Amino acid sequence: GLNRYEEYFEQNGCYYDFVISDLNMPNMGGLEMSREIFIRNSKQSILIISAYDDSQSLQELMSVGITQYIHKPIDQKELFQVFSTMLESHKVEGKKDQELNNIQKLNKELDTLITTFDTYVIASRTDLLGQITYVSEAFELISGYTQEELLGKSRNLLHHSDMPNEVFYDLWQTISTGYLWHGEIKNRHKEGSSYWVESRIAPYYDKEGNHI
Repeated sequence: GLNRYEEYFEQNGCYYDFVISDLNMPNMGGLEMSREIFIRNSKQSILIISAYDDSQSLQELMSVGITQYIHKPIDQKELFQVFSTMLESHKVEGKKDQELNNIQKLNKELDTLITTFDTYVIASRTDLLGQITYVSEAFELISGYTQEELLGKSRNLLHHSDMPNEVFYDLWQTISTGYLWHGEIKNRHKEGSSYWVESRIAPYYDKEGNHI
């Protein structure tokens, strides 16, 4: 079974949608095979069918990550219900993967845009603690600070005292829920003067879809 699983991936570049296995089998049992499958694909949907109905077997299945289990003899109605549940879960995961792919595509386009117009676009990026992780050349020019002086520093370094805290609270609430924030921000130049920037601030995500 494990060999067939690997062969399918080599031939198609993707894994099976579902795996159905007995618990007690010769050579390699269903539990051991499931462990090996999860190493290759942690999101694999697996249904275990077994004549065993003891608590130890169920605990072992759950410890591996298997949540779908049918006890023999198989009831056809129960089987269809389990398949229906697995199918709905599979659709949800597929939608999440598509959304994640879209996010990564947008991130890549944003990175390309910023890199291309580094000299002309006032752009910066911070981590979730507000520490600056990137600034463009145009950002250095308008702020009076060099990249070396800004990277790793708090974004508060640039905030002007005239800006109310409510603005930044609204900004954070907006991007933390996945939306684009648009508004004007008054910043403080290194020499003490001020300047306004019409800003568009968007959340940025890593490869797993975590907001970073």
